[in-house]
Amino acid sequence: MGKARKRLLIAIVLVLIPLLLLTYQHGRAGLGSRSILTLPFDALNTLLAQTGRTMQEWRTALEENRKLKSDVVRLLIEQQQHQEVLNENRRLRELLSLKQSTRDRLLFANVIGRGYDRMVTSIVIDKGERDGVGKDMALVTPRGLVGKVTAVRASFSDVLLLRDPSFSAAVRLQQSRQEGVISGTGSRLLTLKYIPPEEPVPVGEVVLTSGLDGIFPEGIPVGTIATVSRDGGGFFQAIEILPFQDDAKVEEAALMSRR
Repeated sequence: MGKARKRLLIAIVLVLIPLLLLTYQHGRAGLGSRSILTLPFDALNTLLAQTGRTMQEWRTALEENRKLKSDVVRLLIEQQQHQEVLNENRRLRELLSLKQSTRDRLLFANVIGRGYDRMVTSIVIDKGERDGVGKDMALVTPRGLVGKVTAVRASFSDVLLLRDPSFSAAVRLQQSRQEGVISGTGSRLLTLKYIPPEEPVPVGEVVLTSGLDGIFPEGIPVGTIATVSRDGGGFFQAIEILPFQDDAKVEEAALMSRR
């Protein structure tokens, strides 16, 4: 190769190298410019996509939460209904055991109403004249005496509760056999009357109907002696009785007639 040709090749190489470097740098610069220009849009698209997924997940979780709450409420209601059925079965079994333990004629009834006065000293039951209910029949539960029938209609009856001030019944102390009369006071506690001051009456003594009033059968549990006071110099002791049966909790009961 001649010197002239070598010089020409060297000149061409020297010219091409700067051109190639210039083209490469321009290409990189152009790519960087496009990346900078599209970066906000790429970030926005990514954010929107992520937000869309998050919102969908949130809606799904919210719907699932609502369903779970609905299921919990339904289960709680079913549990309460189940417990109420169990409670009713227990009370009915107690009433049946009462029927098996007494020789008196029993007629089962449900409480369907309560008195309208402030004292709420009467209740209404769903048995009446067509069922064989008569005035002054005793209403009892397995715990004890509740009251007596005061008015009878065709299909329901009114019952006067123990707490009514006009209620009274002849009773007997279970251990000492001392006899007296109970009266309502308008409150939960009853008054036991006509017990002489010299007669020992221990707190907790059980009180039963004596049957001497000609209304209530003998031996119905009434309650226990709650307080005893001999102060005051009266002819009789001041004695209070706590009934076995809370009349506010009576739902089912049995009517009992004298033998």
